[in-house]
Amino acid sequence: MITRELVGKINVNGRLFIERKGAMKPQECNYRERTCGDFCPHFGEPRSTDNSKDPEDDAKTELFICGGSVLIFNNLDDQRRDPADELHPYQIIKEHYDRKNDYERS
Repeated sequence: MITRELVGKINVNGRLFIERKGAMKPQECNYRERTCGDFCPHFGEPRSTDNSKDPEDDAKTELFICGGSVLIFNNLDDQRRDPADELHPYQIIKEHYDRKNDYERS
């Protein structure tokens, strides 16, 4: 059986790329004319398959996509930001005015 390492990334916009011949290529949806990504309800969250206690056994990452397919990556770089780290637009505006008021008082 021939196996190859599957390398991919989910970019900051949630789009899926898979390495082909040394270059990251965007993956197209089979059902719509757009790229595959986390904006689709069929796109799952990556999860580690490291269930062994053997240090020689490399952990892999599973990603469930359309039609019940599962991609198993040797290396998946998830570049999306954690929503908990993001500021709500009202927080950004408040911080701007707080800084402006601090500057005017000084």
